[in-house]
Amino acid sequence: MTSGNWSATGKIFAGYLVNRENIISHEIMGRQIIESYEVWNLSISL
Repeated sequence: MTSGNWSATGKIFAGYLVNRENIISHEIMGRQIIESYEVWNLSISL
């Protein structure tokens, strides 16, 4: 997919959408990492 023919507004909007998706996925991944660390710590302490 080439973005060379996109308008400036389209690029900004697409960048905003991608950024939003990345932030949401980072939050989800962060929670999963924290949860897996908690489980891992529990299994070590048992």
